[in-house]
Amino acid sequence: LVSGALLTGLALYNVASDVGQIAGTPTAAGTFTFTLRASNAYGTADRAFTITIAPAGGGGSYVWMA
Repeated sequence: LVSGALLTGLALYNVASDVGQIAGTPTAAGTFTFTLRASNAYGTADRAFTITIAPAGGGGSYVWMA
């Protein structure tokens, strides 16, 4: 993670030597921007990402019919 921050509840995991994963359950709605860096024998690259999390649903409403 070069800049910004992952959302609370998410984490960056090194799944394999060449594979990363962002996983977890975000705890807040909003738009979040961060930059990740990848490096290997051929060089280094940075890339900006934006994740938008929608607000949780309110459970809806129910209509009972008799």
